[in-house]
Amino acid sequence: MTYAGGMSGRNPSAVPVDSSVEAWRVQMTAIRKMTPAERVRRWEEFNDALAAMESDALRRKYPDLTERQRFLIRMRQKHGVDLFSQVWPETTNLIA
Repeated sequence: MTYAGGMSGRNPSAVPVDSSVEAWRVQMTAIRKMTPAERVRRWEEFNDALAAMESDALRRKYPDLTERQRFLIRMRQKHGVDLFSQVWPETTNLIA
């Protein structure tokens, strides 16, 4: 099936610049073989690892802040100032 603009129903190929084409093919083949449940589990693991890395980076950058303050900084970075200020209006001036 082709859509407006000549795009097909398939995802466009996007080999990351730090991967060879062959490595990318091997990875995509492995992903295709996973069940949907396995893909979701892997996605959750990746997101958990990313959140841990973000927390570790903030801990190194702001060693004197509390875990709560670092959490709030992460939420502001992740969701933007406008949404953050709506959800946690009382904390706007409490964090760097």
